[in-house]
Amino acid sequence: MKCGLPGRRKGGSMEELEMNYLRSLSRQFPTIAAASTEIINLQAIMSLPKGTEHFLTFKITLHRLVQMTKRVASKYTRSKVRKALPPDFSYVIEELITEKEEVQDKEAYYNEIIHTIIRIGRAPDFIIALCNLIQRLVIDHLHIVGDIYDRGKGPHIIMDTLSGYHSVDIQWGNHDVVWMGAASGHAACIANVIRVSARYGNLDIL
Repeated sequence: MKCGLPGRRKGGSMEELEMNYLRSLSRQFPTIAAASTEIINLQAIMSLPKGTEHFLTFKITLHRLVQMTKRVASKYTRSKVRKALPPDFSYVIEELITEKEEVQDKEAYYNEIIHTIIRIGRAPDFIIALCNLIQRLVIDHLHIVGDIYDRGKGPHIIMDTLSGYHSVDIQWGNHDVVWMGAASGHAACIANVIRVSARYGNLDIL
């Protein structure tokens, strides 16, 4: 059995660690002026008010969205709500927003559903589904009252969006009718939409 001198602690002594740290600092701040400037800057930053921070958890978000869904769904029949549910989460959402008399420990039951959604990585998609459902239930039917065109550079985007809405009607305004006429080839309507687009700097839509 060999006996040798006791080895140094792994990672070096405290003095060595301090020297390594000071060498690293000396490379970042090679002069007294550079080090002083950094100290002054950091000291000043520490005196500033603490910045606003926001902590977001899936659990709290999901519980709040479920409560909001319950609220907006309360004015409809269960049948109508069921038809509006997103297919991928219809069963889960119905379980969460419908009181189950046969479930004795309801809080534990609903919490386990939420925990499982988070655990299997479906929380982001579930949040999107709930938000879309809330939007749909908040506005049962949308009425558009005139002049989608000549009010900006994206009427075609608006029309595409409206075409996918679940329940909407449109009362066409005079600007919309002129554009319909122009699209149908009516010379006077074509001249008018060119005039209006040129006047308001909206030639992109042409």
